[in-house]
Amino acid sequence: MTAKLGRREDKKLATRNLILDAAATLFPRMGYEQTSVDDIVKEADVVKGTFYYHFTSKEEVLMALRRSALCSSDFEKSLEVGTSPLRVLAELLMEDARWTQDNRALAEVFFTRVFAKLTHEEQPSNGDDADVDVVELSADGNGPDDKSEKSEKSEHNAAKNTRQGPPASIVRLVRAAQDASELRRDQSAEDLAEVILGSFVHAQLTWLIAKSNDSLIERVERWLEIVLQGCAHECKQDLVRS
Repeated sequence: MTAKLGRREDKKLATRNLILDAAATLFPRMGYEQTSVDDIVKEADVVKGTFYYHFTSKEEVLMALRRSALCSSDFEKSLEVGTSPLRVLAELLMEDARWTQDNRALAEVFFTRVFAKLTHEEQPSNGDDADVDVVELSADGNGPDDKSEKSEKSEHNAAKNTRQGPPASIVRLVRAAQDASELRRDQSAEDLAEVILGSFVHAQLTWLIAKSNDSLIERVERWLEIVLQGCAHECKQDLVRS
């Protein structure tokens, strides 16, 4: 039974990756707005129901592609071999910045969607991003395989609608850097992660808005150096609170 479940999960992951690979191929070639869900399923050679089992919309596919840039590095192994947690954190963020620089058009769409959600603006839909009851679709485009899978999918969708803080991987690295005395320990790991990510995102956003021809990598390196230096030392006095 365990082996059967394992094979099923492997198949689901493989199918999900097929969809992501298809989108990663089509978005740069055709443009995000011009690429439809129909185009993606054709490229991935899956049925439309399979797409909506794994993703609720084309936008979610873009979000998944973006997240993969930040999650591709096995930072735990780097920590295990004694690499500086702060160095690992910087490399992880630089990898994400490289994605933005190499995929400028997609990055612009990504930030547009993110900030539209933050301001509760509705994005126009051509039908591709319409809400779909994914609970009623299984991985092969038919009905749910069993009640447990239906329940699992419901919980997954509910979790996606809950606002989250900084990524767990970033908080984990910040906390490791605190334990190694590389970052100040008078503030929580969550707050430091928010400050670091805030500067990191702002560096990318201003680069995109200005349509700058300068190197984003160099900009992020400079900004991160300033922020990480500030987060490394405990302040001896309150500079903001009176």
